[in-house]
Amino acid sequence: MPWQVKVYRILIASPNDVKEERESIPGLIQQWNKINSKKYGVLLQDVMWEIDAYPEIKTEGDPQKIIDRQIVKDCDMLIGIFWTRLGTPTARAESGTVEEINWFLKLRKPVMLYFSTQNISPEKIDTEQLKRLRKYKKEIRKKGIVSEYTTVEELHNKLFKDLSLLIQSLLSSTPEYKQDVLVKYDEEELRRLGVLKTELVPFLRKFEADWISERDSDPESETEGREIIEKASDKWEEMEVYLTDSIHTELLTKYKKTKRMLKKILRSESHEEKLDFSKIGTTFYRDLSTGELKSTRTVEEYIYEGDEFWEMGNDILELLREILNLINVTLEKSTKQIPKKTIPNN
Repeated sequence: MPWQVKVYRILIASPNDVKEERESIPGLIQQWNKINSKKYGVLLQDVMWEIDAYPEIKTEGDPQKIIDRQIVKDCDMLIGIFWTRLGTPTARAESGTVEEINWFLKLRKPVMLYFSTQNISPEKIDTEQLKRLRKYKKEIRKKGIVSEYTTVEELHNKLFKDLSLLIQSLLSSTPEYKQDVLVKYDEEELRRLGVLKTELVPFLRKFEADWISERDSDPESETEGREIIEKASDKWEEMEVYLTDSIHTELLTKYKKTKRMLKKILRSESHEEKLDFSKIGTTFYRDLSTGELKSTRTVEEYIYEGDEFWEMGNDILELLREILNLINVTLEKSTKQIPKKTIPNN
C-alpha cells in the first residue's frame, strides 16, 4: 500500500581526497531509507555535483557558481567530509566546499561535518592544504559541534545514527508530527529532570567560568585545565543517576556523548610542544611528561599542534549548554501538557 513521504535532499560536500567516503554514502542513505522511511514518512535523497550537475558553460567562468545554482540551492541539508585538504578557493570562499557550507549556514539549514583522522603517508600531504584545513576546522568549531572518524565503517555508523537524530529533530518541529509521536513523560521522570536541572545549573556555571578563565589565560601547560576536566567528569558521573530508565532518547544521547568526550580528553596525551613537520618531512611531537620525542600517529595530530585539548574542552562546554537547554525545553513543554487538577465538590 503506498504512503506519503517528505523528501529531504542531502548535499554531499567534500574536497577530492575522500573519494571512498563520497562513493559509499549514497548506499548508506539508501539503507537508511529502507529501514526508516515508512517509520518517519521521510525519504532521503543524496545529491552530488558529479552525478546531479549537468554541463553548462558561462562567460564568467565560475564553475562553483553554476553548481550552486543547479543543485546546491535546492538541497535541504548538507553532509561535509574532510581529511587533509580544504579544497580549491573560489571567488567567495576558501573553497567550493566551504562556499556550500556557508550558504547552508546563512539560510539556517542543517550542516553535519565529519573530519577523518585516518593515517596517511607524509609524502602524500599537501602542507598548504593541511594548514588551511587546520585553520578552517578551528574556526568552524566555534560555531558548533563537528564529528571525527578513523575508518569509513565508523563514519557510516555515526552518520546513520546522526541522520536519525536530525530527522527526529526536524520532524518534531512540525505540528502534525508532534501530535502523532509526542512523548509523554511521567511525573517521576519530570521530577528527576527537575532535580537534574538544579544540579546542572550551578555545575555548568562553575565549569564555564573556570574553563574560560584558564583557557583565556594563555596557559603554558594543560595542568590546571585537566584538573577542571577531572572534577567535571566526576560530577558528570554522579548525575547519571537522574537518567536511570529515562525514555528521553535525545537527552540520553547527549549525556553519553559528553561522558565519552570527558573520558577521551582525560586519556589524551600532553604534547603541546611540537616540531614543524613541513620543515622536516614528517611529524613529531614531544611528550612533555617524559621529554621523549615521538612520531605522529594520525592526521589529527598534524592539525592541532597542541590546541586539541582546549578545543575538545570547548566542545564539551557547548554540549553541556545544549543539555541544559534541552532539559529546559522538555520541562516547559511538559508543564503545558499537564492538565490542572480540579478539586471535586463534596
